[in-house]
Amino acid sequence: MRILEEQEKRDALHDILLELSKSQDILREPKERISFFKRLETIYYN
Repeated sequence: MRILEEQEKRDALHDILLELSKSQDILREPKERISFFKRLETIYYN
């Protein structure tokens, strides 16, 4: 179970990094930036 959870976290982080590698223009908008930070928090603080 724990391995599956860690893999899901890795996949989520991978998705975030792929999105940011395409374009960082998304981070210019405060709402979008907050969304990315919330996604990162769910990975690291869960």
